[in-house]
Amino acid sequence: MKHPDTDSKLRKCKIVNIVLAVVIVVLILVICIAIPLVAMDDGDDDKKSNTTGLTGRTLPFARVVQPCNLSSLDDADVQDVIIVGGGPAGTFVGYRLKTENTSPQYKVLLLEATNRIGGRLYSVDLPGIDFNVAELGGMRYIPSSQPYVEEVIKEMNIPHKPFLMDEENDARPYLFRDIFVQQKDLKTAGKAAYRLNKEEEDLTPSEVESLMWEAIVPPDQRHLDPDERMTVDGFSLLHYGTVNTYNLANVSDDAHNYAIDGNGYSIAYSNYNAATSVGEGNATSGGANYYRAPTDGMATIPIRLAEEFEKSGGRIKKNTTVTAIDECEFLDGQKVYLLTTYNYETLETVQYIARKVVLAMTRSQLKRIHWDALWTSPKRESVDAVISHQATKIFFAFEEPWWRKESLQYLNLTHGRSISSLPSRQTYYFTAPNPAVSNRSFIMLYNDGRFARFWKALASDSFNKFRTSNSAIFPMTDTLVKEVVKELALNHNTTEDVIGQPYFGWIMVWDNDLLPRYVEGYGPYMPSESWALWAPGYDYTEETTKIIKLDENQNIFICGSVYSLQQGWVEGALEHADTMLTTYFNIPSYLSPSGMQAMKMSFYAKRRVPFYP
Repeated sequence: MKHPDTDSKLRKCKIVNIVLAVVIVVLILVICIAIPLVAMDDGDDDKKSNTTGLTGRTLPFARVVQPCNLSSLDDADVQDVIIVGGGPAGTFVGYRLKTENTSPQYKVLLLEATNRIGGRLYSVDLPGIDFNVAELGGMRYIPSSQPYVEEVIKEMNIPHKPFLMDEENDARPYLFRDIFVQQKDLKTAGKAAYRLNKEEEDLTPSEVESLMWEAIVPPDQRHLDPDERMTVDGFSLLHYGTVNTYNLANVSDDAHNYAIDGNGYSIAYSNYNAATSVGEGNATSGGANYYRAPTDGMATIPIRLAEEFEKSGGRIKKNTTVTAIDECEFLDGQKVYLLTTYNYETLETVQYIARKVVLAMTRSQLKRIHWDALWTSPKRESVDAVISHQATKIFFAFEEPWWRKESLQYLNLTHGRSISSLPSRQTYYFTAPNPAVSNRSFIMLYNDGRFARFWKALASDSFNKFRTSNSAIFPMTDTLVKEVVKELALNHNTTEDVIGQPYFGWIMVWDNDLLPRYVEGYGPYMPSESWALWAPGYDYTEETTKIIKLDENQNIFICGSVYSLQQGWVEGALEHADTMLTTYFNIPSYLSPSGMQAMKMSFYAKRRVPFYP
């Protein structure tokens, strides 16, 4: 028999449990309501919400707001188009959209993650140098085969000048496996430094290249479309990587290494789509006036496009990275897109709404966005149809051009480049034009592939910092400077004393494996590959258009040089953006019929990817 108090205690426990359950439910509701409200962009007044839990300047890639609660919005809250990315493609899209539709009611907003316009075009001034900028990214263009760049430069009235290469200088130095030679001796360099077959011993690196390309596809087939070219074991070259097909050339392994070392571009021999490499040869052999460059730097191109975009009524917000894109509907059934962003200036999360979205981004940047189509679209494999590559640029300024000293006069170096098989790879020379006023000059080292990571390891806070440098993202270190001076001495057959010490240094690493972060003294850093090449197994003539609209049911578009037919730093970005605009925005092509024909000829005549930086 139960005691009377037992039933009473049980009733009290049940009541307490019910009360606790109610309290828990209320707390959950309060927490949900307390999540920051969606902040919308309306004109110049942004309604912003503080992001809970983000106390430092870290980059949030988790969603911190509940998306798609759009019942209270009206038309004034919506952008017609939001462009993500302030590089050449993004600024070109903005400029074209607003100059074709100048109505103030047509609202176009460009969001840029960093504090500058330019993307992978990044021009800076070196202290004490006033005759040339330092190009941390793309540094030149080819007027004869890059009609988009040429047309933008003409329309924007951008001053330009020759980018001198001096490829005909027979005295310029090469270093092959610690053996120093000059260009005039290249036919003997191979057998001195490499184990070559007898028939390979008297070839230059570029002649070995030609031998390989011609074996893959004979010259009389280069005018054909990729799927019409020769096959290997019954399969189109589209299915092979370049390295997979080298056995066709019947060249020795060391001859292949000789060609790589003499070309100066390691990634040019990565295993990318064999059909794109056909007949490529040495893309930097166009003579002294083959290249040109804007007088104030390549970044002038996107900067001028951005200026004209704003003059036409477009708006730009910097320091703003997109972390998520969600599809939503108004109460009337209109489909819109909700972009969740993080603003580095205010340390706040802000959301924007657009009817259309253009993602003018590299592959690595694209994959950092929470966007369902990247995982659910039937065309999602197109995102990985390219291979990303790393590159490094190192700049050193000297009080005088040591390469013009008396002991090195025989090399006849004033501009152009030298090539080495050491990690420094290519050295470019920029010599003071008026030494009576100032003799300060500078060099640039370019290297890519595995060599880019060699230098990145030395640009670390683990080492002592070099005394003068503006390299905020990647510190210039004493260890790195010491290694460069040592290699320069070997590359030029001289001593480290002749090279001397630079008075200033700067390094830029283009590496998509790094994480985004905020760098004090610089601002937001969004890592990116230097450039990309089409991967084996993909018909790039189809993939380049397929990728533009990854989800056929969404008005979200992708464009940029990474997925273009002119992969590199600039031309492909404009070409791919133009294709997107003509196909999905009803905007006529930017090129004249003759310019369009020049672009097509540059592709089918095989002056295609890569246009080297």
